[in-house]
Amino acid sequence: MANIDPRAKNTVDVHNANDDPEVIRIQADLELEDSSPERMRLMRRQLIDGVCDCDSCRRRRLWIAVRRAHKIAAELQQMEELDEMVKRAYQGNSNAVVDMIEKYEFAALEHQGGPIMITGCAVCEKLTQDEKCYHCGREPWMMTMKNFIKSRKDLSKFPRYICLPVLHAAAWGGSYDLVEKILKYDCDVNQQDMMGCVALHWVTCNGHTAASKQKQYMSTAELLLKSGADVTIPDNGDKTPIELTLSPCPVFNDMRLTILKHKKKILNENLLQYCQEGNADLAMRMHRAGADLGCGDWLNDTPLHVSVTFGHIVLVERLLEAGKIERRLLSLLDARSVDGLTPIDTAHKWGYRRIASILQRERQEQVLKDMVSRITQDGTTTINAKIPPELRGTLLGHQVAKQLKQQQSRQKRMVKLLRLEQRMNKKGSIEKKPLEIQNKSSQLCVIA
Repeated sequence: MANIDPRAKNTVDVHNANDDPEVIRIQADLELEDSSPERMRLMRRQLIDGVCDCDSCRRRRLWIAVRRAHKIAAELQQMEELDEMVKRAYQGNSNAVVDMIEKYEFAALEHQGGPIMITGCAVCEKLTQDEKCYHCGREPWMMTMKNFIKSRKDLSKFPRYICLPVLHAAAWGGSYDLVEKILKYDCDVNQQDMMGCVALHWVTCNGHTAASKQKQYMSTAELLLKSGADVTIPDNGDKTPIELTLSPCPVFNDMRLTILKHKKKILNENLLQYCQEGNADLAMRMHRAGADLGCGDWLNDTPLHVSVTFGHIVLVERLLEAGKIERRLLSLLDARSVDGLTPIDTAHKWGYRRIASILQRERQEQVLKDMVSRITQDGTTTINAKIPPELRGTLLGHQVAKQLKQQQSRQKRMVKLLRLEQRMNKKGSIEKKPLEIQNKSSQLCVIA
């Protein structure tokens, strides 16, 4: 039995199912179904080869057997009809889906059916156009025969089976009209599937699709956001919907801008509130969901200002780490409130010496890195560059001053050489002109 992806924590438990006689019996029935000529032709096998016994097919039969075991006939019929409804939802068949919802009502909206085959990829940046991130795997039941046969060539692309609710399947298929009809039946827009994903996850992870298909997903995302979709809910892989629009997942910038357009103000307000409360986990979740670290309240206090004001040292350290990742740490440390105070000044004002020392040290290190990076790059340091005030009189300041003098002397020599070369070029051009005129006159004389 292959290892189950840790992101799929709530998948069907198949570890203890091998000893169940009911499961074994259903597996035998499924093998008989696979031995039919149509199924054999679908698997690109001949009758003489027998039933396909690869790891993928055995896993599929075991998964279906676990779901069907110990069910009465009425329950099996309902489950099969609802599974078919989920497949129709992906295909955008609104009439069949609406009929099933009206027939089973709330049970149809809560049912997680399929089964849907998901192919996980550990390193999303290595994906080709035909491959997807772990949300957008192969799904043979919902694709054409050509795609099904193509996906069968690589058996490693069948790691597990999961089920999706009808709203998730419709959103993944990009069917705006069907999603709108499902939401009219009071469907929970923040319902989570077996991977912990809400419907918005399945919409935002489609950055690899064509431009026309991306527009459908963006309109579907706007509908979900207007219906109250929560952009801060992480899946089992601890990723929010907006994180699936960024690298290493397929980049989907238009989708990211669409989410921020509807939710950025709320996310920024929640970030400032959690910074005031000192809840580091929720604050960083807001940031991962799209909140801006440089946002300000009515006093222009940034999240770093608020965290320092209330003395939340753990949250301050995590905000500094996030600022380093975004390469904007210096701008966050130099941001000023309405009173003209930076986070360092705020720490001194409220008597948090430890926080002030942390911020001061981080700022000195960041300034030093910026100065050294400018000095080491040729031609980027101006001749009149000066040492920052916070580094004067320190050992780091002396080292930077020494490197700066060397760079300035180098640049002065380069300027002199360039000017000398320009003068020599001008003299050469002046001397060449009379020679050219003399050559032309000689040629005229020869012709004459």
